[in-house]
Amino acid sequence: MPEEKSTLTPLNCPLCGGDNACVMQSASPGSKCWCQAVEFSDELLARVPEEARRKVCICAKCAAAQAES
Repeated sequence: MPEEKSTLTPLNCPLCGGDNACVMQSASPGSKCWCQAVEFSDELLARVPEEARRKVCICAKCAAAQAES
């Protein structure tokens, strides 16, 4: 069976695949990102694929959906 290639990129949310608008990936070092002011629940973080943890940002849409539930 052929190995499946990962579609994870630093600019896409690992949960929905949408643009995560992460300033950290596109701006100069020391830039502040919206995600630094948000607290992500352990439950939401657990949904991030292992290979993306601490490497790819969750998008604001997924973070907001988590906060509403």
